[in-house]
Amino acid sequence: MKQDRDSSGRFLKLHGADCKQIRNKYFDGRTKEGKLFHAIRRNMIGDLGGEASLSQKQWILLDRVLEKLIFLHRVGEWSLEQDCIVDAKGELLPCLGKSYIAFNNALRLDLQALYGDSDNAKKRTPKISEIIAEHKG
Repeated sequence: MKQDRDSSGRFLKLHGADCKQIRNKYFDGRTKEGKLFHAIRRNMIGDLGGEASLSQKQWILLDRVLEKLIFLHRVGEWSLEQDCIVDAKGELLPCLGKSYIAFNNALRLDLQALYGDSDNAKKRTPKISEIIAEHKG
């Protein structure tokens, strides 16, 4: 694999989100990252009513959500370590471009599918007669 170098010839530090060793840290409950992602998983399962109430579709979506979170978390951490996330041409670094945006959007869609539509989307606009009746009380 070809790795880019900086102006002094040193290898550039990569985000590592596509590296098996880095990803495995998130599944190991002993690491900082592993503890974080185990807690997220536990909380999501609790949000959805517990393990016994999850459908196969929800288990699959839960796994996909966690995979996307790992990628986004790692790239986000890496970007915080950079001196600048915009190159000389004024463009975002490649890993923050289309793929990062696509992962964010895919995560949003997975969460919508897992949890259902947002509360705001479910609320219908009340009829004026309902508003009047509520305030007459």
